[in-house]
Amino acid sequence: MHSGKFLTALFLLFSFYVQSQSDVFSPLKAVGEIPADFTTFTIEKIEERQHNHEEEFSLLSRRNQKLFLRAVHQGIDEILRSGTVLFGDPVTDYINVLGRKIIGDDESLKNIRFYTLKTNVVNAFSTNQGIIFVSQGLVAQVKNEAQLAFVLAHEIGHYIEKHVIIGFRENIELMNSPRSISEKIKRYSIYSKDKEYEADRIGIQLYNKAGYNLNDLFTVFDLLTFAYLPFDLKELPKNYFNTDKLYLPNSFFKKDLPKVNAEEEYDDSRSTHPNIKSRRDQLHGEVKKYSEWDTLSLLTSDEQFKHARALSRFEQIRNNLYEFDYIGAMYNLFLLEDELSDNIHFIRYKAQAWLGLLSFKISGSFSNIAVSLNWIQGEQHQMHHVIRALNRRQLATLAIRNLYDIKKAYPDDEHIDAVYKTAFRILAQDERFRLKDFHDISYYEALERFGENVKNENNPDAEPNKMDQVKLAQERQRYGMSVEGKIADEDFYKFALSDVVQDRDFVRLYEKAVRERKEENDRKDARAELGKKERKKLRKGEEADLLRSGVKNLILLEPRGFAISKMEYDVIRAEQLELRLKDAFESLEVDFMTVHKIGSKELKGATADAYNEKGVLMRTLMQLTEYEDQVLFPVDYEAVQALRKKYKTDKVAFIILENYRRPMLLNTAVFATLSTIPHFSVAAYRFMNEISFTIILFDLKNYKIEGIAGYELSGNATKTTIEALVYDMLKTISMPKSNPNN
Repeated sequence: MHSGKFLTALFLLFSFYVQSQSDVFSPLKAVGEIPADFTTFTIEKIEERQHNHEEEFSLLSRRNQKLFLRAVHQGIDEILRSGTVLFGDPVTDYINVLGRKIIGDDESLKNIRFYTLKTNVVNAFSTNQGIIFVSQGLVAQVKNEAQLAFVLAHEIGHYIEKHVIIGFRENIELMNSPRSISEKIKRYSIYSKDKEYEADRIGIQLYNKAGYNLNDLFTVFDLLTFAYLPFDLKELPKNYFNTDKLYLPNSFFKKDLPKVNAEEEYDDSRSTHPNIKSRRDQLHGEVKKYSEWDTLSLLTSDEQFKHARALSRFEQIRNNLYEFDYIGAMYNLFLLEDELSDNIHFIRYKAQAWLGLLSFKISGSFSNIAVSLNWIQGEQHQMHHVIRALNRRQLATLAIRNLYDIKKAYPDDEHIDAVYKTAFRILAQDERFRLKDFHDISYYEALERFGENVKNENNPDAEPNKMDQVKLAQERQRYGMSVEGKIADEDFYKFALSDVVQDRDFVRLYEKAVRERKEENDRKDARAELGKKERKKLRKGEEADLLRSGVKNLILLEPRGFAISKMEYDVIRAEQLELRLKDAFESLEVDFMTVHKIGSKELKGATADAYNEKGVLMRTLMQLTEYEDQVLFPVDYEAVQALRKKYKTDKVAFIILENYRRPMLLNTAVFATLSTIPHFSVAAYRFMNEISFTIILFDLKNYKIEGIAGYELSGNATKTTIEALVYDMLKTISMPKSNPNN
């Protein structure tokens, strides 16, 4: 597998009323008609703008107009196709209502569209196309609507002043100038800071015109200053993890937490944005130009604002799970516990957070997902500290304790049951985790019966006799207690599953998972004992089986093109490759399989349901390829199960067709130059074409990558070549595995 090319290509992919019931909080998804931004191909967008928006690009030369359009559409369209953009949902609708009120009756701005991004990063940015993206992280953080209004007004200011176009021109000029690298960075930083000040100036004008008050305006910089923190800072109680069966000693908690750093006057000499103090000072000067300020904090209603913010805060947990930030999810779950503790989606997210911690801890990959404690400030530091302070057995115990309790509380929930059963697969991987190491009484029971202050029940004032002392000492020894009747803090976990290890259903599921792990290990051992010739033959059979699944139904997730011309990414040729791939699937006659296509082409005329399906599959793919060998669980479990049921298959194929025009070796070029074949010029031989065809097959039932395979060949990506590659791929996937154990 040519992993370098694959990773490079994959990297480039890339109702407003508050109700008291917590069941209004469910995973957000796109709703309604799919906007043209999502269904129009990049090539079409570029051609339309080249013909109808010449005045817009008067600042750029003809050549730079083409470069600009390709660059800007490539980046934005990758975002639009990533599955992380929302439209028609309550939060996006609220932002659109607010944005329209800020724009007012300005006809020149009616083209602006607002979408939300499924990310916890606190950000908003505008594009030359008239799209303004607002992150869920930003909406979750704002203190009031006025703060959000100024951020939107600021981004509208960028659009009004054509900062994307101007920045592109300045960047081109700097790249072509004879200045040193350090001087170029410095000049670009100055240009960018000027644009930020200008966007602030326009933003103040729109903010003032809309009728907002002056005091709320300056609180925006508090939002920016503390954007790296969670949406709230709340002290984690030392008894937070405790139940009637589990006690986590206070020694696992940190006494002194790092203070929050609120530096505003940091060094911005190499940053494209001015520091907070500079912007605050600039703002003070600008507001003096306005003699009248209204008193509004809201253009909508308090209910609309708070509902949108609450939904965005709820979405933070889901985003944490997709980003493998399980400790961040745990802290956000803690922050929302009081208001959402009876919400089924909240409970499912909690189960998934514990499952994720369990999976990465057991596999030894925990350091890959745990942020350095040096970066964590404020009250959230406690959650990170506690979870990182737990060793493998201790954390596994906490995870199993919580998953067991959740399963008991919701025995009929399919989602929770699937999480619970996945935990056994993970737990069985740890040979040091043994049920016999856990005691049959809880921490509290042990202290009550054998602790240092234990008394004679019949006569509390009587001194214990010799026999009682011997029995007490034996019991304390049995439960690992000291002679004084104390339990070492590090041994707390041994008492945390007292009821669990006596549950027959739990023991049965655990022992079944252990047997399956042993059988797998036996197969590996048997393979290791094979001779070199036998192992080579076995490997050859496994390679042939990588894509074989024996399926009659297949979901084809939107294929992607990747083209390099003269060492640069070519967005036009890349999309042409994608269109050829799509055409190949349309024209190819296949009688051995039904292919269900989910992609941009299929979105035209479809409902938002089709867009949501694509989004779930895109995020699933990105998750599975991030940690291919890790036991993972689908964040959007219900949506994944609905896809399996609808298309009657578990298999999804994703194709990347890459076309490289590579420089030929010097001796090859010389040979071509001296060729006696008439009419062949040297230029024709400066580059050679290579085609790379990669297939990723993933399974929705087992939630894992089934196989990655590919072909590499020289030549052009012609219709005939692509059809042959596609046919071979589909035929291979339809074939049953030669080795049933694979």
